[in-house]
Order: sequence, then structure tokens, then C-alpha cells
Amino acid sequence: MEMVDIDILHDFEGHTFRVCEGADMDQLKDSISRNGIMEPIIIFVNEEEMYEIISGHRRVYACRQLGIQKIPAVIKQGLTRDEAIIMMGATNLERRKSILPSERASTYKLMYEAMKRQGRRSDVEGNIESGRADEEMTKVVGGNRNQIHQFIKLCNLIPEIMELVDKGRIKQHPAFEIADMHPESQKLIYEFYKETGSTPTHGQARILRKLDKEDLMDEAAIDEHMRRPREEAAKSFRISFTMWERFFSDCSTQKEIDEKMIKALKLLEVHEKIRERKV
Repeated sequence: MEMVDIDILHDFEGHTFRVCEGADMDQLKDSISRNGIMEPIIIFVNEEEMYEIISGHRRVYACRQLGIQKIPAVIKQGLTRDEAIIMMGATNLERRKSILPSERASTYKLMYEAMKRQGRRSDVEGNIESGRADEEMTKVVGGNRNQIHQFIKLCNLIPEIMELVDKGRIKQHPAFEIADMHPESQKLIYEFYKETGSTPTHGQARILRKLDKEDLMDEAAIDEHMRRPREEAAKSFRISFTMWERFFSDCSTQKEIDEKMIKALKLLEVHEKIRERKV
């Protein structure tokens, strides 16, 4: 380990995890201010002799915000790009408390492709068996082959749908079904959401995926299979997409959104009670 100048550090090429402001970042800054960096970051020397961050993007960001110039680092020498990718993914998946579905999906995909390339290089016949990469992935990230490939499949979602998955508006199982649909069909689902605030259940998504495969997906099909009975809709409360979007960052989780909305409603309740007493 050695102390390195923060100005020479570069983000990992194709880094799959977001660095966001928020409560977690505030806590990290406060911890660093009081205790310093408790665990060194990990960096490696890339092909151009520059230092890329493998693990520690949030700590580096926090230090830059705090004006800290030197940071403890473990420097990995002689890593190939694929080895660095696998280490980046594994360390971040292990360290981070909360991981968005989009982050997990893109990280799995990046690691899986790197493992396949490694297998291809070690195969004297120039062939690569998918099973070899599958086996390595399960060793590194846990779970099973099907779970890994389901998450990788989420990379097929259009950005608007992926954002809804990240924010918890669309659950993972419906998202897996939607990821099998053509982009045009996904856009229709998103437009329906903007209009109604409704997203498909797992059962509805399965029906829509079947219609997509049969080239029968259109606005009428979505309207037919996603409109809920009035008595069921009356039990739920929804706010249109355009009304709430500007109040939350792209990194906001469903829990954070719910907590902020509850806090706002409580403040409104207190304000109304004060106003009533003045009348």
C-alpha cells in the first residue's frame, strides 16, 4: 500500500456503478472527515501506464469533494484488462450495500464477456464453451447460471424501462419478460406508464411478451391486458410520471422515494394543522 496523489487517478473504463450524491455519500464524507480512509482503494496500471480505479470510486469522489489530495491505495501490477474487469466487478458487488438492477446487469455482462475472452485465449483450438464462463461466474458472484443470465438479459431493456426497474416501479420478474421484447414494444409499455402510472405484473408481462413474439403487440393490446378493474384501481394511489420525476435523482431507490413522500405528507399535515389553528 502507498499514498497516491488523487489527481493521477482515472475512473475505470466502462465502470458499471454510479457515484451519486445523497444520504449514503454524506455519511461517507462524514466518516472520512472524522476517521480518514479506513480501507485503501485498489488501482491498476492500464495499457497506457495510467492509474485506473478498480475499487474505491465513491471514496475517491468523497475525497475530492473534501479537498483531500492523498489517498491510500493498493496498486495492482501486471493485470490484463479482462482480469481488471473481473476484479472491478467482484469487489464492487461485494462491497456496495445497495446495487441497482441496471448496475448488476451491466456488471454481470461485462464480467461474463471478460471470462469468455479469457477462456478463448486458453483454448488451443480457439473455441470457447459457454459453460466454462458460467461456472466461473457462479464461483465469483454466487447464484446460479439462470439467475446470472436473467440479469444479463436486462441489458436489453430500453433506458426508460431500465430506469423504472431501478426505481422499483417495475419488479424484476416482469422486467425479465419485458427484456425479451422488441424495443418498439417496450416503448409502448413505457408510454402506457406515462399516461396511467401502471406497470405490468409478471402475468401481464408474460402475456405481452407472447404477443410481441407473435407480432401482435400494439397500443390496443397493451390497453386490453393492462387496464385494471376500477374497483382494484381505486385501492391504489398514483402520481403521474411528469409530476414526481423532478423531485428525485436518477439514483433514488423506491425506499428513498417512499420515505421522502411520507416525510413531505407529514410536513404538509403539520402545516395544515397550524393554519387551521390560526383561522
